Amino acid sequence: MKVDIRRSARRRTLALRVTREGVTLHAPQHLSEAEVWRWVEQKREWIEKARQHFDARCPPVYQFVDGEKLPCLGEELTVRRTPGRTARRSGNVLEVPDGDTERVRRAVEAWYRAQALAFFTPLAHDLARRLNREVRAVKLTNARTRWGSCTASGELRLNWRVLLGPRAVAEYLCAHEVAHLREFNHSVRFWRLVAVLMPEYAAARAHLREHGWRYTLGGETPGAQ
Repeated sequence: MKVDIRRSARRRTLALRVTREGVTLHAPQHLSEAEVWRWVEQKREWIEKARQHFDARCPPVYQFVDGEKLPCLGEELTVRRTPGRTARRSGNVLEVPDGDTERVRRAVEAWYRAQALAFFTPLAHDLARRLNREVRAVKLTNARTRWGSCTASGELRLNWRVLLGPRAVAEYLCAHEVAHLREFNHSVRFWRLVAVLMPEYAAARAHLREHGWRYTLGGETPGAQ
């Protein structure tokens, strides 16, 4: 079993992370190799179950052919190949440029990114005002292991891929990161703030954790929040 061991002088405990890409072990600098691997062996059964969990999940891989359905904030858009270089929406149809699959995928991703920025920016500023805070900037991320982040200076980074899920999930992600403008942690106070911004956030959070692996255009899998 291959394990990527990452050591840190500041770390005091051992921690495992299993993703579709592999197994990562975060370990204190002072622990010997023998101690580290002894702990890994104790966790072998858990690691194998976690890897099987990922293997059983096959993210969708779209071909962007005529008639194919693409999700967007709970709606279904029907793909139609058309002349041109960019993707654009016309009613419930997503017109995509003709060409090889990778070229079309890039155009479709660009379209989703534009929609994500248009969706998140006003929502983030509105939610922040409710907490008497200010958002300095809203940016997009394509991270595979994190849905969003918030800096101490008020910059939000939100994963555009959540637009492939229900609208409530995207709203929850935004509320989650905006709440960090006041509570830079995941304490009880933090979750109370999330509830103020989105009273029914729990269902959206559970949906993201359970189905977020589906939010991809090409097989890459982001993490959970």
